[in-house]
Amino acid sequence: DFVFDTSQAVVRVRFVAKAGGNCLYAQALLEPKARVKSLRLAVRCYPSGYVSDADRHVLTPTRDLEQGRRAELDVAKEWWTLYYDSIYDAGYVGSTRSGVGPCAMLWVPGQTEKAGFTVGGYGIETVLDLKPTVRDVRFVFFDYAGKKNEAAKADLRGRAQTLLKELTTFAFTDPSLANWPLPQKQAEIRQVLASVPEDKETAAQYERWGRELAAQLKLVRSGSAGAIMAEANAAKTIGQWERGLPALKLKALLNKI
Repeated sequence: DFVFDTSQAVVRVRFVAKAGGNCLYAQALLEPKARVKSLRLAVRCYPSGYVSDADRHVLTPTRDLEQGRRAELDVAKEWWTLYYDSIYDAGYVGSTRSGVGPCAMLWVPGQTEKAGFTVGGYGIETVLDLKPTVRDVRFVFFDYAGKKNEAAKADLRGRAQTLLKELTTFAFTDPSLANWPLPQKQAEIRQVLASVPEDKETAAQYERWGRELAAQLKLVRSGSAGAIMAEANAAKTIGQWERGLPALKLKALLNKI
């Protein structure tokens, strides 16, 4: 997670990897503090390496654009882009650099008003003008390191529709936090604290954390304004709660001996 609390908005960028998967799911979640008139996102990549004697290409669902070309995408039909180098393919060994492999991204077409790029000879920056009303921006990123260009193209073409469907419903909420059983945890801590009645300070601390978490988790589960910071704060509080528990249980055990 990366959380930015700015004068214009609170923004959280979250990256999620699935066990056994080979792509990265990303969400930019916005809570504006002022009216959003325009929303632009830029991503940059250096296909297969930081090289200047390259032959860069960008593949979309409908065309292959070579180095030097400028493109405005048909956002309804071109909602993924694969960036590759025809010289520095995976396995290519040059005098100073070797090829690593291509990379790609996929996004939800309905979130975009306009998208475009110039196929640069070094880095390639893709700029997406998003709908100003969008608050949940979603992507899938691919690092095809070690995979040949043609294999990467075939992989993305074959999976794109399935991934798009999955991305639109992907649950970015941290399940370990959203499902954290506060009542059960409070019952557990009360039982432990009963064995250390002299530790008033710790009892007060857990009582305070319990109140904070009740409010924070309620806001997180509602998804309303303030949920981004509430989730970040809840994660911090849960971490403190869990870290303090082993020492407290040991103290309670020693009191019984």
